[in-house]
Amino acid sequence: MQFTDNDLRLIFERHHRFLSGEPDGVVCDFRNANLYGVNLSHENLTGANLEGAILIRALLWCADLEGANLEKANLKHANLYGANLNNCMLKNASLLGANLENANLQNANFKNANIDSITLRNAVYNSRTVWPDNFDPEAAGATKLIEL
Repeated sequence: MQFTDNDLRLIFERHHRFLSGEPDGVVCDFRNANLYGVNLSHENLTGANLEGAILIRALLWCADLEGANLEKANLKHANLYGANLNNCMLKNASLLGANLENANLQNANFKNANIDSITLRNAVYNSRTVWPDNFDPEAAGATKLIEL
């Protein structure tokens, strides 16, 4: 399914009402949606369901994806510069060539994700961030936050 700009605007309006606790609010559900190249920069997608979504070359610059489900999503060459991925589920996702520079990756779960050629310069993570086996986030440019 392709979404028009008007479709997206209505979905985001309902999601924002959901986040505000309004009774007519609805959580954003893009499961298995085709969002190829869509511009979601600066969008608040907190808690959204994007499981299996196609987000190839999507612009998610500074998007708030806290607690979002991106399991099995295809984020190949997506731009997530400065995005908030705190507590985000990214198991089995493809982030091949994605830009996560300056992103918040605390508590994110990248188990079994394809993160080949990923850009992590100045991204931050913590001890609860789950990486694919044998991946060194600091060698890729990420910084582990010191937890007190």
